Amino acid sequence: DSRKSTSAYILLMGGSCVSWKVQLQPVVALSTTESEYIATTEAIKESIWVKGVLEELNY
Repeated sequence: DSRKSTSAYILLMGGSCVSWKVQLQPVVALSTTESEYIATTEAIKESIWVKGVLEELNY
């Protein structure tokens, strides 16, 4: 039994999925707001990485 929250995100481009992830958060959040902040941070990090890949491909 774990008190860790589950994070999930889907990155869409042109209506198609380019990245997705579901995972238990690495820490126990003390509030719903903190849990949402952790999940949002993970999605933003992935978005920045995808943006870099697209820039490398001159897209």
